[in-house]
This record gives sequence, C-alpha cells and structure tokens, in this order.
Amino acid sequence: METHRIAATVASLLTLATAQAQEIFMTLSVDKRFYQRSAFRLDFDAGQLNLLLSDGQVYLDGACVVDPQPVFFPPSDLPPCPLGATGFIAQGDVDRDGIRDDNQYWSVVSVVPAAVVEPSRPDLVQLFSAPASKLPRPLSNFRDDSIVTFYNISTPAVTQYDWSRYELTLPYGSIAQVETAVVQALIQTGGDLNVVVTGADIVGSPLAIPVPVLAGDFGVDLVDKIREELAAVPEITDFYAVGGGGVNIVLTELEPNGNDPTLSISVQAGTAIGFGLPAPISSDTVPGSVAAPAAAAKKMREELVNGQYIFTFPRLNNPELTPVAIPVTLTPIVEALDGASRSNAGFRFTSGTWNGEYYQLDPRLINQITWTGNDRSNIRPNDRMFFSILSAEEDTIIFPPTVPLTRVLLADATVQEYTLPPYFFDVGVEGVMSVDYQRFLPSNGVAFDTSTRQFRANVRMVDSYNGFAQITFPIGSTKEDLKPSSDVDRDGMTNVDEFAFEWPTRELLVAEGFVPEELGFGTPAANNPAIKPLLPVVSLDANNHIVVRASRRSLSGTSLRYVFAILDTSKSKPKYRAIKPGSQWTITETQEIEQVSLGGQLLDLPHDYVVLRSVNPVANPADPLPSIRVLVTALTLK
Repeated sequence: METHRIAATVASLLTLATAQAQEIFMTLSVDKRFYQRSAFRLDFDAGQLNLLLSDGQVYLDGACVVDPQPVFFPPSDLPPCPLGATGFIAQGDVDRDGIRDDNQYWSVVSVVPAAVVEPSRPDLVQLFSAPASKLPRPLSNFRDDSIVTFYNISTPAVTQYDWSRYELTLPYGSIAQVETAVVQALIQTGGDLNVVVTGADIVGSPLAIPVPVLAGDFGVDLVDKIREELAAVPEITDFYAVGGGGVNIVLTELEPNGNDPTLSISVQAGTAIGFGLPAPISSDTVPGSVAAPAAAAKKMREELVNGQYIFTFPRLNNPELTPVAIPVTLTPIVEALDGASRSNAGFRFTSGTWNGEYYQLDPRLINQITWTGNDRSNIRPNDRMFFSILSAEEDTIIFPPTVPLTRVLLADATVQEYTLPPYFFDVGVEGVMSVDYQRFLPSNGVAFDTSTRQFRANVRMVDSYNGFAQITFPIGSTKEDLKPSSDVDRDGMTNVDEFAFEWPTRELLVAEGFVPEELGFGTPAANNPAIKPLLPVVSLDANNHIVVRASRRSLSGTSLRYVFAILDTSKSKPKYRAIKPGSQWTITETQEIEQVSLGGQLLDLPHDYVVLRSVNPVANPADPLPSIRVLVTALTLK
C-alpha cells in the first residue's frame, strides 16, 4: 500500500510542478574534486553527496545594502535601502551563505509560502529507493533548514510564512572543520569585550582576546571589530581562516586535521556592557574529518552509482500520511583518469610541462591549455564547463580578473582547450588551475541532477627563454637573432648563456617585491653588450675537490637544461663529453642568500646554483685543472 501511495504522489507532484516549478524543486548532486600531479596521475581529493529540497521562496531586496540587522530599520536613501526592514527571519539561512540568520531583520520584497512539503520535520524525510549499492540504508542526517519569515512586519497585515527546506550532505575524504559563532549584541558602555578562543591546536589555549568597542556598536560593525582582532592573532591564523558574514564569526580549518570537539568561540562582556552578552557559545557547523584519498574514492564509487533515487518528504498540513515522493536520476558523467585502469579514458590535462607537481606556464606567452575526457559520451544538454586560476590558497579567483570575480564560461561542455592570454601574471606567481564541470539535468519538472567535478592542478609561472626573448630583444630582431644559439648583442656570448647565467634578474626582483626601475636595474645582460654574466669557473675547494658552480637562472623551472661537459683528451681529436653523476662526480642544486647593491640599497636575494663536484680530491693540486664547460639548452614548455 505504501508503494502505491508513493507512486501516485509522484504523478501528482509532477503535474503540480508545471505551475510551481520556480517555488518547489529538488537537486541531487555527486560532487568530486581531483588534483593532477603529473601527465597521467590524478588524485582524488574530496567529494560529497548533496541533496536540497526547497518549497517556497523569500525574495530579498538587492537594493538594500544594510541587510541584515538585529534591530528594526526604516527606509533610507543613505545608505540605500528603499523598503527598509519588511521581514523578520525567525529561523533559517535566508541568503544561503551557510550561516543562520535567526532573529534578524531583512528588507524583503515578497514571500512565497510552502505549497506541498511540511517544514521542520526532518525525522520524516527518507531515501525511499535507490540502485543497489553499498550506500547505507536508511540514510540519516537529513537537516532542517526551513525558513520562518514574518512579512509586512510594520503593517497590521504581518503574517508568518514558512519556506520548507531540507538538506543532506555525505562527505567523502578530508573535510575542513568550520566553527561558527553568532553575535547579536548592542554595546551600551564602551570598553573591551573578552573573546575567548579554545582549541587543541591553538598555542596557549584558551586565548582571551580583548576587543575594544564603543557605545552604540552593534550588528555587522561590532562583529567586524571582533573578526579583525581575531585575524591579527597568529596562534589562531596558523590553523584557521577567520571569516564570516553579517553577525557571524567563522573559523575555517586551513588543513583538514580531523575534528576538534574542544574548538569554540565565546564572546563575553569584559569592561564593556551591552545587551546580548555573553553571546551563545559557537557551534561546530562542519565537523572535520580525515580520510585516505584512495579509500575515500573507492567508498564513493561503491556507494553512489548511477540510477534512479526516490526521496520522500512530509506532506504539508498532513505530515504523517501520504508522503511526497520525488524521483531523480543520476546518469554517466565526466570522471578523472583512473591510473589503475588499462584505459586512458577520463579527464586529464594533456598539455603542459610538469616540474614535480607543478604545471609550468610562461605568463609572457600565449598558452594553449588542453585536456581530454569530456565528450558526447558523458556530456548532456545544459552541462557547463568553466576555466579559472585560483590563488595558491584557493580562496579567490585570480584569473580572469573580473569584477565581480567569476570563472570563464566555455562555449559548451565538450570544449577541450582554453587559450590563456599573456601578461596577466608575473613570473614567480603560483596558483591552482581549475576546470570545473557543472551538470544541470532535469529528471522531471521538479528534480534535477546538479553534480559537479573539479579538476585542478598546481600551476607556477616560470621564466623561460622564449618568453624572455619575446619581450627583451629589440623590435625588428630577426628569427635568426632570437635563437638561443645566436648573439643578438654581438658580444661573443650566446643569447641562452647570457640568459641562463644572469643574476639577479628583473623577474626575480619583481617576484621579491621590488621595482627594478627604482633600483636602477637596466637592460638585461642578453641585450646589453656592456654587461656579461660571470661564466662558471673551475676551481679546487679546501679539500682539493674539483668544483664548478654555475649560476642557475631563478624561477626558470625546467625550461633550462644545464649539462657539465669535460674535455676528453684521450683521443686523437679532443672533444667535450657530458659528465654524469656517479662514482666520480656529484651534481647538486643549491640556493644561497646573497647580498647585492642596487640603487644604493643592499638587498638580500636568493641565488640558485647548479654545482659539479668531484667525488675524490685531485692527486696533485699543482697540476692544471681539466677544461669543463656548462652547456645550456633552452627547452620549450609544451
């Protein structure tokens, strides 16, 4: 009987959806993030199963810049808020920023109440059926995120409206812990608040941090002062990012390290006095966890398989009987290359020269970034692909530099390349390149598969010969002049040798935060016959080992190859042969901090070297030293 009722409910719900598709919908997404470490290696990082059921809507006034506030506020021109406070959110996260907005006033344009699903009954939500897999049954941890709004609060027509919302999140992999405190206080007498932060990783915990406040401080202004003081405490910021919006203070773990049950934020009255103090103790809004990536990826594959999933929800005004059933279907999607399989199918970046786990780009060149794995076999209508480069901390978009920040939307989800234009970055910048895939596939008029994939790679901007030549040599130089083996300034030294042995370089100074022109740093050596870099010199160290130290161009990554070669006089026609490390020679790369005078300033700068050293000392230090050269080859980044 239960099955027949649910089937009938599905049919009735789909009919209802044609009139209410904008107010009631459900999304189900299987989200995964991968990092590419080399040409054929992609590592699973983290994933989630996410469900959202929404029935109703609260439309906020985008023209109001003072939302939200803990006290009622009237219409105003400065700051702009044409309607003033028209709604009071008694419960829920109305703006979907992950932080609850309980007991706050908002400027609300209109409200659409729930039409089908009863709010605030997460105990009655369930996964009714799903494809055979290792997914635990029954699913638990459905969260109630229903919104209770009182609308038209300044009129006799004030009315309560319920917006039904339920969520489910199943994390896979390592999850950063998030701690949230809500501070709704009004300061009556100025002084210091006493903010106490406790945590197992925080040195000196519990830390008592005084926060100076003034009489009349409240809402966002008050909480901004608290966030600013916490962000200035290295014992906190060594492990947590300090953020949040509105009246919320949020600590987000920088590196997942499990869950710390002792982590807390307590805002108490110190010498200051005010309403709402002490504030409620913070809550663990996202528990942290650590899981081995390979095990987490395997678990996710075994639990979340393609097929139809049916979820049931409590019916409005009759929650105990005849549940509302909503089906949604997961279909094949773009996945990462699986190195354990014999197939090369799957997403991976196919361009690029890797240096360790870094994809190298010269930012002065036009870079063609290519990938594979997204094609007509796994792409559906309305799927979208995005390209972006994030900061090394992955907390902001650094390309494209739009306002507001947003990713590049590719022409369609089957596109397999992006042309990165030149001159958006300086040499030395590091970031994270990301190709993001977003599915939006309707199963019916109400339910949608909104699964995502994020494919990322650490990226480093390097100083290659080709990029250097393009911006350094005189306008009108011929192709022959620009070759590494040529001598564009006619000083008897090849272009590539002058490039490879130069120190300090303009790019190094910029990366270290200096302005070369202010330091009197002129034309690079490769374009100035009056300047010659010092060539490597063969010498003996204190223990009579042969040593050759060659300056290695800073920030050049793997775009230059340095090879030591010794003159072989054992044959009738002497010639240089390459030296390989082994029983006779060692080759190492080192970095030293050296002082250089530029523009009247003494600067401490890193200086990279590649060093050849004989394993054994010479038999007779008075004998002539062997003739050793350093041969440099400029490599093209793919």
